[in-house]
Amino acid sequence: MQIIAEKNDEASVWEVSVAAAAEEEGWNAESGIIAIDYLQDICGFTIIEVPDMGAAEEIATTYCGTAKYAVQDAAWKILREGGKYEEAKQRQIESLCDSGNITFNLAGNRLSITYSDGQYSYKSTLEKDEYDEWSVELFDENEALKMLGIADDDDMISYLIDCIGVENEKNN
Repeated sequence: MQIIAEKNDEASVWEVSVAAAAEEEGWNAESGIIAIDYLQDICGFTIIEVPDMGAAEEIATTYCGTAKYAVQDAAWKILREGGKYEEAKQRQIESLCDSGNITFNLAGNRLSITYSDGQYSYKSTLEKDEYDEWSVELFDENEALKMLGIADDDDMISYLIDCIGVENEKNN
């Protein structure tokens, strides 16, 4: 079991039990308060127990509580370290494409991608380079790919392009 501990909009992954973490923060079993309550009520942490990779994926893709992005990043870290990142990220991209939260507009050699998280919309623009490969347009803020957590992941960007149905083949 792993724990995601959030405090002051920062989250980290703890590789110890709740009781061990509480002891490190000054708790003891004779205190009359249970360990998780001590961490949350006395120390000010939000504690999220992550029993398995399925729970980590759910947190990474759907968590909407305190420090949303920090907690989701911690869950993605657990998935990465557990060897489940790629398949979980692919499922997330497929789900977002199917739900309409990712939309695109192809105009010639430019592909505009818009990602909506339900509250805000983020945009990235890709264009085909001289080798007929997609790359981030110069001067683009690349917000959509950053918010999806794939801005620096060429394999996941390619997967996203495939998911939305844009051909990446040379025109003959």
